[in-house]
Amino acid sequence: MTKWEVQQTLSGIQATLEKAMEGYKAEAQITSCFDKLNEALTLLMHIYDRLENFYDQQKLGDYIGNIGAPGQYTDLLRGTEYEADVTALNMNIQSNLVLLEFENAMLAFRQWVFPFAWIYLEQNYLPESQRPVRDVETLRSLVATASKQMKSAKDNITMYWSTISSHEKFFFESKFYANEKIGGPFYLWPQKEFKEEIRALFKGEKITLLADVGRSAEFVKKRMAVKFMKIFIRFNLKGDDVKRMERFEDTLEYFVVNMVHNGTSYYEFEDGVYVIRGDPVTLSYGVKGSKKGDPDIKSESRQKLIKGDLLLSPFTLWNIQLTADRKEGFKKIKEFVSDVSLELAGVGKYIYDPEDKLAPMDLRTHEYYEKRG
Repeated sequence: MTKWEVQQTLSGIQATLEKAMEGYKAEAQITSCFDKLNEALTLLMHIYDRLENFYDQQKLGDYIGNIGAPGQYTDLLRGTEYEADVTALNMNIQSNLVLLEFENAMLAFRQWVFPFAWIYLEQNYLPESQRPVRDVETLRSLVATASKQMKSAKDNITMYWSTISSHEKFFFESKFYANEKIGGPFYLWPQKEFKEEIRALFKGEKITLLADVGRSAEFVKKRMAVKFMKIFIRFNLKGDDVKRMERFEDTLEYFVVNMVHNGTSYYEFEDGVYVIRGDPVTLSYGVKGSKKGDPDIKSESRQKLIKGDLLLSPFTLWNIQLTADRKEGFKKIKEFVSDVSLELAGVGKYIYDPEDKLAPMDLRTHEYYEKRG
């Protein structure tokens, strides 16, 4: 069974038990236990995906590192039966480096145009006839082909900024906040379900929270392939005591929110969820000023993301920690901890296709992107 089949089986068992226990006092407790177990399994699967990505990168690094630089042996082995093999090995190393850089560039491009890679990259591939590289001429040809295709991708980016394509009518930009009349936040972590994590966060501990695309609110599910431009953790205080709210917001200004996107983005689109893996990105900011969208303190990577076009999905594993220059901030925040819920909010872009007009286009998404489970 795959990891996603395990989760589906668990959901089936939960439904059966809920039906059998309907009307009994224990029904609510059983449902709560299964929800927690389901959350834990999803979290483990996201961690596994991240470890798998690290493992693949480590294997490639070890491979290139272990075979070394054969050039240093060329003089020693010249004229021997091993000369041809060492030359071939050298070509193999250099071609792998070309392929690695090409794949990294194409991965970023595919993520940028998700889910429309087919429109831009139908002809962008490296012919199998150029692999493996056995001589200098083939290596030159491989580099030339990769350069040509990277230039094609660059030209597509230039054209994107200077023209309006037919599929751009499906894209919309919107605020994702709880207090908006249309829509709402990217994700919510309510106090009732996440009180331990919230308590740890307000002690200055690092916590991990999952924004699970499969459990996002219904209004978010209507917005496909969501990417964010600006993103914040909003601290929602329960109650309508105006003076207490003012005290709470004043106390929050002591803190810097350190947010780390773990690099693996999950995008819901049409018939499934697609996964694009990358490196972790730090998106830290100071709470002061953030309510107006312009924090007094912000990380450089956060600014680069805002100034560029959109890539990352809000649906991922988030590592979050509060830091403060003055310890009194943590002392003052204690009185509010049990009444705070967390909201993943910001500004993002998404695809809206209520009439299902994209389906006939046959975007062949599964050919260019990894589909989950």
